[in-house]
Amino acid sequence: MLLKLHFYQLNSDFSQEHADAHHQGEESENNIRYEWEDEFEISQNLKNVTLVRNGIFHLQGQYKNGEVFNEEVPNMLLIQLELTDGMIGELGASESLVIDFKKEDFLEETHISIFLRDDAPFWNEMNGVFIASKDFPKNVQLHDLD
Repeated sequence: MLLKLHFYQLNSDFSQEHADAHHQGEESENNIRYEWEDEFEISQNLKNVTLVRNGIFHLQGQYKNGEVFNEEVPNMLLIQLELTDGMIGELGASESLVIDFKKEDFLEETHISIFLRDDAPFWNEMNGVFIASKDFPKNVQLHDLD
């Protein structure tokens, strides 16, 4: 199985009307649709992909002093990856960042696109995980992370 996952940060200044009138509906240099795009392809040992609304993400890590933490981050749109060995992995974004998303299932592929707002700060130190700053666990000390 193959997962093609795209995160897009929408540009709130993009004007579809301008694009339609001047560029056959396409974006242009001064009228871009997305601020950025993050793309992942996952296929190795992937058995199943599930979208979970308002899920809980477990932010886990280790501080420089060796102390381990595991904090819950609620209200996440999660992409749960079930691997062939039974392990579960998760990617996702805070629901407050998500403007829209779509999931398309094909015979041996799943395509997921998640569209994020551009007016809210977020944490993204972990590939494929976007946590709104307001939702980031207060107990995690970012400056002490390993």
